[in-house]
Amino acid sequence: MCRYVFGPGREEEHVDARVIGGNIAAGDEREVREGLRAQASLRPDLSRPSYHVALAAAPEDRRMGDVEWGQVSERFAAEMGLDSCAWVAVRHDDVQRDGREHVHLLAVAVTDTGQRWDDSLDRPRAIVACREIEADRGLVVADAPERRGYGDATIPQAARYAARRDQEVPDKQLARGVLERAIDRCDGTWQGLKSQAEQDGLGLTFREREGRVTGVGVTIDRADGAGERTFKGSALARGLSAAGIGERLTERAQAVQRDRGPDRGMGW
Repeated sequence: MCRYVFGPGREEEHVDARVIGGNIAAGDEREVREGLRAQASLRPDLSRPSYHVALAAAPEDRRMGDVEWGQVSERFAAEMGLDSCAWVAVRHDDVQRDGREHVHLLAVAVTDTGQRWDDSLDRPRAIVACREIEADRGLVVADAPERRGYGDATIPQAARYAARRDQEVPDKQLARGVLERAIDRCDGTWQGLKSQAEQDGLGLTFREREGRVTGVGVTIDRADGAGERTFKGSALARGLSAAGIGERLTERAQAVQRDRGPDRGMGW
């Protein structure tokens, strides 16, 4: 995967390969390879833990710089649930044969907690994510049949996935808002967060490893009244992963201590 993206390409078309986005500290092929391998080592049982996709603009789209392509890649990674996995976006100074600019997104299909990335319906999910990014950025919105490699068979899947996700949006936004407020109002401990969230109508479950919280489940009543819906904290927002919440709880505990002031004992 890295050899192809950073190499000359099949027809010497790869010119000036460079990292323009991602969530690992890497600036060249060696660092990218090491960063991806480090994440993959969390699941040595997986024989092929890699994920590679090329994001391409339409030939008639405006030229986009590295910064905008980096933003597109970050949005795509988040929409696909890859933000808890190790990933990078690599761009070349070349275009595809039909004149389309593109970037390569390389990822390890293993989350930072060692879970296998959910690749179910990844193609229809990618179609929906690309359509939304194109619409938001004023780019040509290509229909699914025009997307090479997807084919007509994925069109109904994409439509069903988009409809299902639209139903989840109100629940997801509400769960995120309630959890954010609970973090800001609790005493800075995991148990305090759970108690505060329950008071606000949100159920939290924690996955622990060696006494450390490594995963957070968030349960909320569905907006349509049809039972409950559960999300991973990291699916609500990048900063709501177990690690992200832990950092915020530490900051919250410090703020609570400052508000209480120093312990002056009995005041003798």
